[in-house]
Amino acid sequence: MSAPDVSRVVLLAGAADPTAVGAALATGLRSARGDGVAVVAVTPGSACGTGAPTTVPARAAARRLAASLRLRGTHATASGRLVHVRLADEPLAATAEAVRVAATCDGPMVVVVAGPREPAHDPLVAAADVVVAAVPGTVPDGLAAVARADGIAHVVALDPSVLARGLALTGLPVLAPLRALGRTLVEEAA
Repeated sequence: MSAPDVSRVVLLAGAADPTAVGAALATGLRSARGDGVAVVAVTPGSACGTGAPTTVPARAAARRLAASLRLRGTHATASGRLVHVRLADEPLAATAEAVRVAATCDGPMVVVVAGPREPAHDPLVAAADVVVAAVPGTVPDGLAAVARADGIAHVVALDPSVLARGLALTGLPVLAPLRALGRTLVEEAA
Protein backbone atom coordinates (compact mmCIF):
# COMPACT_ATOMS: atom_id res chain seq x y z
CA MET A 1 0.00 0.00 0.00
CA SER A 2 1.40 3.40 -0.97
CA ALA A 3 0.90 5.90 1.83
CA PRO A 4 0.01 9.49 1.01
CA ASP A 5 2.71 12.02 1.82
CA VAL A 6 1.51 13.24 5.22
CA SER A 7 4.16 11.93 7.52
CA ARG A 8 5.45 14.95 9.45
CA VAL A 9 2.97 16.87 11.59
CA VAL A 10 3.63 19.65 14.09
CA LEU A 11 1.04 19.86 16.86
CA LEU A 12 0.82 23.13 18.74
CA ALA A 13 -0.70 21.83 21.95
CA GLY A 14 -2.52 24.05 24.35
CA ALA A 15 -4.46 21.03 25.58
CA ALA A 16 -4.21 19.69 29.11
CA ASP A 17 -1.91 16.79 28.25
CA PRO A 18 0.09 17.49 25.09
CA THR A 19 1.87 14.12 25.23
CA ALA A 20 -1.43 12.22 25.09
CA VAL A 21 -2.83 14.52 22.41
CA GLY A 22 0.28 13.99 20.25
CA ALA A 23 0.13 10.23 20.84
CA ALA A 24 -3.51 10.13 19.76
CA LEU A 25 -2.79 12.10 16.59
CA ALA A 26 0.25 9.93 15.78
CA THR A 27 -1.88 6.82 16.30
CA GLY A 28 -4.58 8.19 13.99
CA LEU A 29 -2.00 8.94 11.29
CA ARG A 30 -0.33 5.55 11.70
CA SER A 31 -3.65 3.78 11.37
CA ALA A 32 -4.85 5.83 8.39
CA ARG A 33 -1.55 5.43 6.53
CA GLY A 34 -1.26 1.73 7.30
CA ASP A 35 2.16 2.11 8.92
CA GLY A 36 3.39 -0.19 11.65
CA VAL A 37 4.94 2.43 13.98
CA ALA A 38 4.52 6.13 14.65
CA VAL A 39 6.70 8.54 16.60
CA VAL A 40 5.48 11.25 18.94
CA ALA A 41 8.21 13.68 19.96
CA VAL A 42 7.47 16.27 22.63
CA THR A 43 9.26 19.54 23.29
CA PRO A 44 9.48 20.52 26.95
CA GLY A 45 6.73 22.79 28.18
CA SER A 46 4.95 23.67 31.37
CA ALA A 47 2.08 21.27 30.63
CA CYS A 48 4.25 18.45 29.31
CA GLY A 49 4.31 15.10 31.03
CA THR A 50 7.48 13.08 31.45
CA GLY A 51 6.62 10.55 28.77
CA ALA A 52 4.48 7.53 28.17
CA PRO A 53 4.03 4.82 30.72
CA THR A 54 4.86 1.50 29.13
CA THR A 55 1.60 -0.14 30.14
CA VAL A 56 1.18 -1.90 26.81
CA PRO A 57 3.81 -4.28 25.48
CA ALA A 58 5.65 -2.62 22.63
CA ARG A 59 5.57 -4.11 19.16
CA ALA A 60 8.91 -5.39 17.88
CA ALA A 61 9.23 -2.60 15.31
CA ALA A 62 8.58 0.06 17.97
CA ARG A 63 11.16 -1.54 20.30
CA ARG A 64 13.74 -1.60 17.49
CA LEU A 65 13.17 2.02 16.54
CA ALA A 66 13.30 3.18 20.17
CA ALA A 67 16.54 1.23 20.69
CA SER A 68 18.04 2.75 17.54
CA LEU A 69 17.13 6.25 18.71
CA ARG A 70 18.57 5.61 22.18
CA LEU A 71 21.85 4.55 20.57
CA ARG A 72 21.90 7.99 18.94
CA GLY A 73 21.48 9.69 22.32
CA THR A 74 17.74 10.33 22.11
CA HIS A 75 15.43 9.70 25.07
CA ALA A 76 13.01 7.22 23.45
CA THR A 77 10.59 4.63 24.83
CA ALA A 78 8.24 2.25 23.04
CA SER A 79 4.64 1.43 23.94
CA GLY A 80 2.35 -0.50 21.63
CA ARG A 81 2.91 0.83 18.11
CA LEU A 82 4.26 4.18 19.29
CA VAL A 83 7.73 5.46 20.03
CA HIS A 84 7.73 8.35 22.50
CA VAL A 85 10.62 10.80 22.29
CA ARG A 86 11.33 13.44 24.91
CA LEU A 87 13.20 16.18 23.09
CA ALA A 88 16.00 18.31 24.53
CA ASP A 89 15.11 21.02 27.04
CA GLU A 90 16.49 23.95 25.03
CA PRO A 91 14.26 24.89 22.03
CA LEU A 92 17.07 25.08 19.45
CA ALA A 93 18.47 21.71 20.55
CA ALA A 94 14.94 20.23 20.58
CA THR A 95 14.41 21.37 16.98
CA ALA A 96 17.72 19.85 15.85
CA GLU A 97 16.95 16.61 17.67
CA ALA A 98 13.48 16.40 16.09
CA VAL A 99 15.05 16.77 12.64
CA ARG A 100 17.45 13.89 13.40
CA VAL A 101 14.62 11.68 14.69
CA ALA A 102 12.52 12.42 11.58
CA ALA A 103 15.41 11.31 9.38
CA THR A 104 15.48 7.98 11.25
CA CYS A 105 11.80 7.02 11.14
CA ASP A 106 9.87 5.78 8.11
CA GLY A 107 6.37 6.15 9.52
CA PRO A 108 4.46 9.22 10.64
CA MET A 109 5.94 11.53 13.24
CA VAL A 110 4.11 14.11 15.31
CA VAL A 111 6.23 16.79 16.96
CA VAL A 112 4.33 18.30 19.85
CA VAL A 113 5.27 21.87 20.73
CA ALA A 114 4.16 21.94 24.36
CA GLY A 115 4.03 25.35 25.95
CA PRO A 116 4.85 28.56 24.15
CA ARG A 117 5.99 28.37 20.55
CA GLU A 118 9.54 29.71 20.39
CA PRO A 119 11.22 31.21 17.29
CA ALA A 120 13.57 28.20 17.46
CA HIS A 121 10.58 25.99 16.58
CA ASP A 122 9.98 27.80 13.27
CA PRO A 123 12.12 25.34 11.22
CA LEU A 124 9.96 22.45 12.55
CA VAL A 125 6.80 24.28 11.57
CA ALA A 126 8.20 25.16 8.14
CA ALA A 127 9.28 21.56 7.43
CA ALA A 128 5.97 20.00 8.54
CA ASP A 129 3.56 18.51 6.04
CA VAL A 130 0.73 19.83 8.24
CA VAL A 131 0.48 22.05 11.31
CA VAL A 132 -2.35 21.38 13.78
CA ALA A 133 -3.37 23.30 16.90
CA ALA A 134 -5.16 21.57 19.77
CA VAL A 135 -7.03 23.73 22.25
CA PRO A 136 -8.82 22.71 25.44
CA GLY A 137 -12.60 22.88 25.48
CA THR A 138 -14.12 24.55 22.42
CA VAL A 139 -12.62 26.50 19.54
CA PRO A 140 -13.32 30.21 20.05
CA ASP A 141 -15.09 32.03 17.19
CA GLY A 142 -12.63 33.25 14.61
CA LEU A 143 -9.68 31.20 15.88
CA ALA A 144 -9.71 28.83 12.90
CA ALA A 145 -9.44 31.74 10.44
CA VAL A 146 -6.60 33.33 12.43
CA ALA A 147 -4.86 29.97 12.67
CA ARG A 148 -5.09 29.38 8.91
CA ALA A 149 -3.56 32.81 8.30
CA ASP A 150 -0.64 31.66 10.47
CA GLY A 151 -0.16 28.45 8.47
CA ILE A 152 -2.11 26.16 10.81
CA ALA A 153 -4.20 23.75 8.76
CA HIS A 154 -6.54 22.47 11.50
CA VAL A 155 -7.69 23.52 14.97
CA VAL A 156 -9.05 20.71 17.13
CA ALA A 157 -10.92 21.21 20.41
CA LEU A 158 -10.32 18.52 23.00
CA ASP A 159 -11.40 17.73 26.51
CA PRO A 160 -10.19 14.14 26.87
CA SER A 161 -10.96 12.22 30.00
CA VAL A 162 -8.18 10.92 32.23
CA LEU A 163 -8.87 7.39 30.97
CA ALA A 164 -8.74 8.44 27.32
CA ARG A 165 -5.46 10.32 27.88
CA GLY A 166 -3.92 7.26 29.53
CA LEU A 167 -5.04 4.96 26.73
CA ALA A 168 -3.84 7.39 24.04
CA LEU A 169 -0.35 7.27 25.54
CA THR A 170 -0.25 3.53 24.89
CA GLY A 171 -1.05 3.98 21.21
CA LEU A 172 -4.71 3.00 21.29
CA PRO A 173 -6.79 5.22 18.98
CA VAL A 174 -9.28 6.41 21.61
CA LEU A 175 -9.48 10.18 21.13
CA ALA A 176 -12.04 10.27 18.33
CA PRO A 177 -11.39 13.83 17.09
CA LEU A 178 -7.70 13.07 16.58
CA ARG A 179 -8.33 9.65 15.07
CA ALA A 180 -10.67 11.32 12.59
CA LEU A 181 -8.16 14.11 11.96
CA GLY A 182 -5.50 11.52 11.11
CA ARG A 183 -7.81 10.07 8.46
CA THR A 184 -8.66 13.56 7.17
CA LEU A 185 -5.00 14.54 6.82
CA VAL A 186 -4.21 11.39 4.86
CA GLU A 187 -7.28 11.83 2.63
CA GLU A 188 -6.42 15.49 1.94
CA ALA A 189 -2.92 14.45 0.83
CA ALA A 190 -4.21 11.77 -1.54
